[in-house]
Amino acid sequence: MRGDYSFLRPGKSAPEVDAPLRIGIAPTPDFTLMSLSCFVEFLRLSADESDFSRQIYCSWDLLSHEFSPIRSSCGFPMVPTRLFDDPSEYDYVVVHGGLLHSAEAIPDELYRFIQSCVEARVPVIGLCTGQFILAELGYLAGKRCAVHFSLAQAMQSNFPDVIAVTDAPGSSRRRIHHMPGRSCGDQPCNAPGYDPLWKYAIAQGTSLFDGRSGIRRNTGYEGRLGDRPALPGPAGRERRRPDEATNL
Repeated sequence: MRGDYSFLRPGKSAPEVDAPLRIGIAPTPDFTLMSLSCFVEFLRLSADESDFSRQIYCSWDLLSHEFSPIRSSCGFPMVPTRLFDDPSEYDYVVVHGGLLHSAEAIPDELYRFIQSCVEARVPVIGLCTGQFILAELGYLAGKRCAVHFSLAQAMQSNFPDVIAVTDAPGSSRRRIHHMPGRSCGDQPCNAPGYDPLWKYAIAQGTSLFDGRSGIRRNTGYEGRLGDRPALPGPAGRERRRPDEATNL
């Protein structure tokens, strides 16, 4: 007999606001499920009070050119939630890689979508082996690129003009950012633009629900990051566009 867990549900309806941080995730065939799940789990736990899992403080979509399931490297399929469209609907787009030796070709539509993101000045993050996609498109030429140590040779042999870095959790230049898969669950909030999300997630400040600090007020992080900034509404939304070199 199933127990009664209704008391764990949210006590208030979600406020009708646009999420202040919107993430689009475009995985390649045979993407790595662990790094994707670590990244999304961070977003999920930051998106709502407690463990309610509603997309309030941030939102995310799994993107592709069609709604057919995308097979992960472990064999589990993932069904996209939206098709490639206007990249300006997102604050960041994550191209999530996996097996470089996959027998399934990366769709041309994914390459074209990443190009449209760069043309629209939407920051792009290469996660796991997603930076190889960025290198193939020529966006990393002459730049430092964080890769897992086991893939440094693959980067150097295929893209000798890219500076492979294996001792950093990530690297960034203007609107192109990249992290090896091992880093996605460690410090995803260090990327430029995640600071507002981090503040909404753990800092003491105004809750969207009752005008007071949310459930997280007793986490021990109070005062470290300051109050949460006022959440912009649909008409007053400001988009972050980092143009300077930073480190993830």
